[in-house]
Amino acid sequence: GYAVLAQSAFAARLGVDKFRMRSFLQRSGLSSLPWWLPGDVAAATPPEATVVVKARSGTQSAGIRLATLRTAAPSDGEFCELYADGTEYSVMVYRDDAGDATLPPVWKGTVSRDLVPPWRRLRLCPAPAQDHELDETLRARGLRTAVAARSAGWVEVEFLVTAAGTPHVLEINPRVAGTMRIASLAAGVLPFGMHRTPAIRGHLAAVRYAAEVPHDGPAVIDPVRSIYSTSRLTLAAHSYRDLAATLSEVTGGPADAALARLAASEDRAGPAVASAASQR
Repeated sequence: GYAVLAQSAFAARLGVDKFRMRSFLQRSGLSSLPWWLPGDVAAATPPEATVVVKARSGTQSAGIRLATLRTAAPSDGEFCELYADGTEYSVMVYRDDAGDATLPPVWKGTVSRDLVPPWRRLRLCPAPAQDHELDETLRARGLRTAVAARSAGWVEVEFLVTAAGTPHVLEINPRVAGTMRIASLAAGVLPFGMHRTPAIRGHLAAVRYAAEVPHDGPAVIDPVRSIYSTSRLTLAAHSYRDLAATLSEVTGGPADAALARLAASEDRAGPAVASAASQR
C-alpha cells in the first residue's frame, strides 16, 4: 500500500562507475575538469600537469593521490583528473512527479594539495560569502545535471568553483549523500518527507545557518535544538554566534576557527538568512 520512489537505473549506473559518469558529463556538455583513462595518460599533455588519481568506483576520497601525468601510472581501475585550485560546493536536488526542488548550496571549503576530503573539513550552509549569483548558478547547473542524469528522488551534485569563478561538476551522487543533513537543516525541510509535501518545490531558501564538522565523540540526536552527530556533528541556528556557542558546548572545546571568525564579524542587524523565510 506504499508508493515507492526509486532512483533510475541510468542514474544508479552513473553513481557506481566514475568512467561512465565522466563520459556522461562530457557528452552532456556539463562543465567538468579534463580527465584521462589509463590508456590515454602516456600521450596526454603537458606531462608535468598535476592530476588527482581516483578509483573508478571509489567513495569518500578513498585511495586518491596527487601525481603528474608523467608519474601517475593509473591502474585499470583508476583514472586521472586535472587538479585545480578552488572552492568546493554541493547542491542537493530532489525530483519526483510533483516537481523539482533544490536545497541551498553547501560550502565545503577550499581544496588543497594535501587532499583532505570535504567530510573532514568545516562545511557551512548557506555559503558564508552570500553570493546570490553563484547560488543561482550552482542551483541551476545542479538541476540541469540531475535532469540529464534522469534522477529520481535525491541526488547530490558536487562542484569545484575555480578562482576565476568557473563552476565545474566534479561528480554526482544519486543516493542519500553526506551533505543532505546540513542542507536540509538550513532549509528547514524534512528530507524523507518531500514526497508528502508536493507544495515544497523550487529553489528553497536557507532559513537558518547550519554548520558541520568532523566528530569523534558520542552520538547526539536532539531535534529540538537541531543537533545531530554521527561521524560528523551537524547543527543549525539563527546566527553564527549561536552556531559557534552550541558547537563549543557540544564538543567541550573552542569552535572551528573559521566559524568563530564569522561569529565575530556578524552584522549587528542580524543574520542574512533572517529575511530568507519570506522567500519560501
